[in-house]
Amino acid sequence: MQSLVVLNIRGKTIINLLLYGMQRSGTNCLETLLQKNYRVHFLNSNRDRSSPLQKHGRIYDDKNIMPEPQYQNDIYVDKFDQFEILFDVIPEYYIIVSKDPYSWCLSYLNWAGKCGWPDVDHHYIEEYNLFYGKYLRF
Repeated sequence: MQSLVVLNIRGKTIINLLLYGMQRSGTNCLETLLQKNYRVHFLNSNRDRSSPLQKHGRIYDDKNIMPEPQYQNDIYVDKFDQFEILFDVIPEYYIIVSKDPYSWCLSYLNWAGKCGWPDVDHHYIEEYNLFYGKYLRF
């Protein structure tokens, strides 16, 4: 697979990026700032929350800990090259956004309540550790 370089109307190179982070970690803020200030194209997609292109997508192995059914997937990867093979276009850069775990947990608990997510049998920080732990291992 090769990276796709997109050209804008003035012939300037646009960088392909993939952005990942848990909900409430600042992904939307960073995405907006980068799009306003740089020539970037995000390859992420919101069409399917179970997709590896979804910025909040779960690629960790414990599929029983996911916050809601729409994130369920059959993605099991141990190495970065196994992850990268999932994409039609390989980005020039990957961006992983994280937030202080304590602040994130408070915000996430509040968000889960607003979204009406069902109660879970685990502490949300376990999911935080699984989500970011996978990227740290890469």
